Amino acid sequence: MASQKWKQFCSKRNIDSHDISVNYIPKFLTLLYESGLGSSPINTARSAVSSLHCGSTCLAGTHPLIYLFMRGVYISRPTQSRYTV
Repeated sequence: MASQKWKQFCSKRNIDSHDISVNYIPKFLTLLYESGLGSSPINTARSAVSSLHCGSTCLAGTHPLIYLFMRGVYISRPTQSRYTV
């Protein structure tokens, strides 16, 4: 699912979905955030994008910009516990 959304994101912007730059990942994650997703699905999407072959310049899991973005997402939309009791 996340990889399909990534491919749609890239095709709308004429970006090669396999040769990505760390500049596009926050834009993609922001799009997911604005659609109302919480921190867990956005983190799953981040992981899926980082697993794609993107060369040595793509560090989607450890890049400071993406780390700060994910931290902000978690603070603003933390994961909800499934059970309250």
